[in-house]
Amino acid sequence: MIKQNNIIIVFFLGLLISQNDVIASGHPLLEDKFVISGGAFFSKNHTEMSVDSSTGQVGTNIHIEDDLDYDKSYTIPFASFSWRFGERFRFGLEYFEIDRDNSSQLDKSIHWGDYTFNTNALVKSNFDVAVARTVLGYSFIKDAKKELGIGVGAHLMYFDAKLSGEVNLNGQTVFTQGERVDGIAPLPNIGIYGNYAFNDRWLVSGRLDWFGAKIKDYRGDLVSVDMAIHYQAFKNVGFGANYRLLNLTIDADKDNWEGDAKYEYRGPSLFVTVNF
Repeated sequence: MIKQNNIIIVFFLGLLISQNDVIASGHPLLEDKFVISGGAFFSKNHTEMSVDSSTGQVGTNIHIEDDLDYDKSYTIPFASFSWRFGERFRFGLEYFEIDRDNSSQLDKSIHWGDYTFNTNALVKSNFDVAVARTVLGYSFIKDAKKELGIGVGAHLMYFDAKLSGEVNLNGQTVFTQGERVDGIAPLPNIGIYGNYAFNDRWLVSGRLDWFGAKIKDYRGDLVSVDMAIHYQAFKNVGFGANYRLLNLTIDADKDNWEGDAKYEYRGPSLFVTVNF
């Protein structure tokens, strides 16, 4: 994990040493063709998941952080890319992932696929999530100080989850490798975004995405909110901070997984931008 204190120190050192003049026109994030960003997200996570059995028994809805003793707070690296083309069009791509595993003793019985893990059983688990967001936007308001637009795109959620541990078999306690489920759920979305530059150094931005749809074996709903402030320290380098919330809910009807999942994270982040 990235150390939060180190990230914060580097972030504010960048602000302190940036005393040179930047530009004399509009803010670079409203004008430059390419913007690459990278940083760390200090998130509070809430994850739920269930896996039904092959006979149709509904799986236990597991609260990952509570039932399996996972940390609720994580530092997650992320990266994004933005390309402006034409006067009003833009394409964006974002990506982050979180890989988690843990061992714990259950304080309740859990039905996971075709396996039942009883109270006090020792279990091993992993829950990995990766989210990529793509968007094609059109800015119907765009000048040197402000921008307002709409976008269409998709959130692609990859998940990989496994639960293994002690089960009762013919009156004996044995350790089983359990059951693994994985897949990629495409969740289309529409959204609105906006930017406002106070001057050629400071800019605030906001974004809201939402949608609900059924795509092949998945039905999903999502809400994503992002509010950020940007400081252009140098001509081609800036710093920023934001607050982000993402809520994804998925119902699956696949050969290797019938069940549902919910993933929510929220919290602030610090990032660096490179624009040209």
